[in-house]
Amino acid sequence: MQVHAYMVKLGFYSFLSIANALINAYSKCGSIASASKCFDLVAEPDLVTWTSVISACAFHGLAKEATQIFDKMLTYGIRPDGIAFVGVLSACSHGGLVKKGLHYFKLMTNDYQFFPDSEHYTCLIDLLGRAGLLDEALNILTSIPIETDPSSFGAFIGACKVNGNVELAKLAAEKLFTLEPNKPVNYTIMSNTYSSENRWADVARVMSPTHKHQRCMLC
Repeated sequence: MQVHAYMVKLGFYSFLSIANALINAYSKCGSIASASKCFDLVAEPDLVTWTSVISACAFHGLAKEATQIFDKMLTYGIRPDGIAFVGVLSACSHGGLVKKGLHYFKLMTNDYQFFPDSEHYTCLIDLLGRAGLLDEALNILTSIPIETDPSSFGAFIGACKVNGNVELAKLAAEKLFTLEPNKPVNYTIMSNTYSSENRWADVARVMSPTHKHQRCMLC
């Protein structure tokens, strides 16, 4: 906080790059209150400033605050970019704000005419999956018009685990193993999904060296 006080005293908040860096620093240190104070001291925040505090709120589970700041940014005439949308979509996902999240996704594609990338689709899949809307999430996962990122499958499998749907998780896992056959964490994700349903034979199978070797040979 000494650095914060020193910057206030010297008027350094007129330098956006310094203010933005400090907001990010406070956020990474877990001091969201200090990050918010920094933001409030910036007279004319730019897109980076807005995005920094939105992402900070999202990271610390303050979904409602993140959406409020995003909406306020729009009223100031600041045009959001892909990173800003990732921040607010992530906030909605972790906060269970399904309607809000869908609204922002449509806003991005329809009003601002952004072409969603893999991060945006992963957020959307996570948003729907966490809310138990697995069929809708699967529909998105299987119809993404770009090369699917493995993280999208990971998000879907995680949602299946939470909702106790092992069979849908298994379908996604087969594709994930094809995309990243040599990544141990992928097998652990599916193993944990099986164990949550006490399917110990499947746990042993998916974690066996033979199974992993077979997946690698297919790719």
